[in-house]
Amino acid sequence: MIGVPRNRLIRRQLALSLATLLVCLLTWGTTGMLAASGSVVAVTLAGLPMLLGIPAPILLWFRGEDELDVTARWITPIVAAAALLAVAATIAAPAAYHLSAAGDTLGWFAPGTTAPPPRLQRLALLTAAAGLTLLALVTALRVRRDLRRYDLTGSRRPPQRVRDSRERRRHEREQRIERLRARRRGDTSPSGTAGLT
Repeated sequence: MIGVPRNRLIRRQLALSLATLLVCLLTWGTTGMLAASGSVVAVTLAGLPMLLGIPAPILLWFRGEDELDVTARWITPIVAAAALLAVAATIAAPAAYHLSAAGDTLGWFAPGTTAPPPRLQRLALLTAAAGLTLLALVTALRVRRDLRRYDLTGSRRPPQRVRDSRERRRHEREQRIERLRARRRGDTSPSGTAGLT
């Protein structure tokens, strides 16, 4: 019984982190390819995936998170990881022109388009490694947090939310019990029936 929700918590966070990574790489990789293509139309369109690439990875990583958990200590590292991955994808994407320029029948890419210089390729590798490491670390910390909460409270919600929810349920239960008692008293005493209904 306990293993199923714990596994679900881990799978949920891994799926969100993987989706965050893919969205970040796709949007910023597309931006890098369009911006480095040399085509006026493609360079003009490069801003469109960038508009999605800025907020989407962060919003996706926080999907379903309780508002009490959306704090600077989580926002800062995920924004930093997304920025590092964005830099890596933007620099590394033009390297795909060895592949795309060969089959570019529409003439989207400039004839002399080549991969970035080795210095930029090393920068792309370093930023990609740093971004992936930071994303993995933040993911592991959030999984650890959720599992600890689940072990302590039976929920991945913040302890304050769990306490508030339990308190509200307890209060509602006490009110139902009091209403039942009032009905019983009302049924047994004819004089009090009119006042309690």
